[in-house]
Amino acid sequence: PVLALYPGTRNDVEFYLTTREGDSYQQKVTIETEELPEDFPEIGYERVLPGQIAEGFTFLHLGRYNEDGNYRALPCAVDSYGTVRWYYQGDIGHVMKMTEQGTLLIQEGDSLVEMDLMGRKVRTLPPLMYGLHHDVAFMENGNLLALSTAPSSFEDGVVELDGETGSYVQGWDFREILDKDRPSQPRNLEPADWLHLNGIDYDHRDDSFIVSGRDQ
Repeated sequence: PVLALYPGTRNDVEFYLTTREGDSYQQKVTIETEELPEDFPEIGYERVLPGQIAEGFTFLHLGRYNEDGNYRALPCAVDSYGTVRWYYQGDIGHVMKMTEQGTLLIQEGDSLVEMDLMGRKVRTLPPLMYGLHHDVAFMENGNLLALSTAPSSFEDGVVELDGETGSYVQGWDFREILDKDRPSQPRNLEPADWLHLNGIDYDHRDDSFIVSGRDQ
């Protein structure tokens, strides 16, 4: 597979092959790629500071709601100049995290799915009992921390999942950690949505995690 070609371009790709016997071959192939979809958002850059640019691509989880209120995600990767070099058109939720193996952990419904950058599924973990939304973090022991919902509540739970099987290890109910009757932020339109966990990050230094709650 050849990835990261420029869109709408005749790309010259050079292949180099060396056999076990030490014989070397090379061949140049021209691969013409299609333009980006018409409704793809324009991405640019304001300025370039070469000494401060990290190596590799930046992965973006773009998404928007159409006039009918339907959400469409558009994961992509851009280079240092904002040029789109990869994108994925499959159905995906809010979760998109890159693993140490270079695959992506994405959300399909209430399940976590690992796929390669060709869009081929590597594995699918069992769906979370009380739902999956917004974010996942990798723990040092190989397990996963996922934002979920506490029983009979609304997006206010965190669960630890076995990194291999996806089975439940333990969970945290934020109604037992915070005061559920604290006033929520004005943007909240759902009375039951008192916390609305949106992000989670793991700190290996003391085996802890930090979460952000949109409505608190």
